[in-house]
Amino acid sequence: MPRKVDWDERRAALAEAVWRTIQRHGIAHTSIRNIAEESGWTRGVLQLYFRDKDELMLFAFELASDHALEVNGRVVGDATGLEVVRRMLMSFVRPDEEQRLVTIVLTAFVARIPTHPELAEEFRQRWIKWLRVTEDIFSGLAAAGALRAGLDPGLTAIEYFSLAAGLSQVEAIVPDLCELQQCERLVDDYLRKIGSPAELERLGLEPLESAAG
Repeated sequence: MPRKVDWDERRAALAEAVWRTIQRHGIAHTSIRNIAEESGWTRGVLQLYFRDKDELMLFAFELASDHALEVNGRVVGDATGLEVVRRMLMSFVRPDEEQRLVTIVLTAFVARIPTHPELAEEFRQRWIKWLRVTEDIFSGLAAAGALRAGLDPGLTAIEYFSLAAGLSQVEAIVPDLCELQQCERLVDDYLRKIGSPAELERLGLEPLESAAG
């Protein structure tokens, strides 16, 4: 008996074909034709699941965004304190192939924002969501005494995002620019800057002079 096609599963598979097409051709040259070729289905099949290219592209962006957020939960595992932040940041330094692809895709979508208001608003809402999740993490760390006294969790979350975005894009676009030891030092320096003395001692890290002052 033929396997029943799952609607959401098929839409997700088509979105992932968009990711691979962007990686192969670039977002400017991603068309319904080459998405169909990448997916192995006809243009007619694509039109059963999406009205047009814009709807498909927006869904592909949303799926990539969801994947990026889910990565945090996977990499944290049983970590506590600032080890949570270290694992999240190091996941951008040494991502798996799917995470690297998602970073390439999300970076590529930035180019569409000026001419696609719906995408721009979706991008804004996603960033707000990511920021709030990260701020909650830092609020929890502050309550547990893992952050340096006086740090604002909201501003710390923004600073984290700046570092995470830089690490992920460097790794995805110029992977040999930052050697592993250099990236590890960069991450540890960030932890030294934000960590409480007791938490840094637990991790075996010395506070930065700028943080200690």
